[in-house]
Amino acid sequence: MDKQINISVCIPVYNGEETITRAIESVLKQTYKPLEIIVCDNASTDKTEQIVKPYILKGIKYYRNNNNIGMYGNWNKCIELSRGDWIYLLHDDDEMLPNMLLDVCQSISKYNNENIGMIFGKVHVFDDTIGKQLVINYPFNDDILLDKYELIKYISKGNFIYCPGVLVSKKIYDNGLRFVDNFLIDYIMWVNINKIAKVLFINKLIANYHLNNDSLTITGGEKNFIDSIKAIEGLQKDKELLPYFDNFNSYIKSNYIGLSSYYFKRGEKLKSKTALSHAKSIKNNCLKRIILKLEIAMLIQFISHKLALKFLNHNFHFKKIDKS
Repeated sequence: MDKQINISVCIPVYNGEETITRAIESVLKQTYKPLEIIVCDNASTDKTEQIVKPYILKGIKYYRNNNNIGMYGNWNKCIELSRGDWIYLLHDDDEMLPNMLLDVCQSISKYNNENIGMIFGKVHVFDDTIGKQLVINYPFNDDILLDKYELIKYISKGNFIYCPGVLVSKKIYDNGLRFVDNFLIDYIMWVNINKIAKVLFINKLIANYHLNNDSLTITGGEKNFIDSIKAIEGLQKDKELLPYFDNFNSYIKSNYIGLSSYYFKRGEKLKSKTALSHAKSIKNNCLKRIILKLEIAMLIQFISHKLALKFLNHNFHFKKIDKS
């Protein structure tokens, strides 16, 4: 690399006493050193402050909000505090792999003359609640520079980009883009970035993403699905995104299916049926098989409770699925 690339690593945290050390240590072990490491504490009530303060001697910048400003507000606060040309948000329960910044900076140097607003790579996703690693399918087999709207073509079908695998140019945030209060907080940001700038994918594993009992993905439940549906319906109102309307429909439908399954597991059968009806009403054929499988799974569970006949007569009307 011909010149130093200035990266701000920001760790927004709230009550992260059990995980913040792992996150900070993963930054300190980087083979390419960042310009600054910022920990923005959202008025934690546990021992987070006591754990982080000794790291100030190692160059960590520690900021503590007087009041809790919300997760999204704290992410935006990190952006405001940053001085680097590139900003990396590391959740307090995630971790960087040792060569992450080196890999990213080499890619930035390689594509130096391109209008790149965002860089992302592969991440390992660990569900710590069940002790398993989840498989993430990426649509790219090599590094690829995606032009404006080109990334949207892929993620309009579903999000495969995780925050700890993403760096964003400060220029993007200088244009006024900020995180909004929605479960799809990151997804909305990726879409908005690709509307105004190119996005670079690097085909390297660069970070670990952890799901745990405190993760919004785990705890959000019903609100996650409803927020997702509303967010995607909002994107569909953007005339510039009209070419991806059908893809967004598939994403909405999958969330209705997830919502139906969520209600069903909780014994809320009427809500489950209503959500499934919404999924069926969306004019898109690619998820018919998934809906049928969900209906069959529901039926099997009811058979085990000797209610299959009543359920079949009053809830479902099976029909042949067109394979064309």
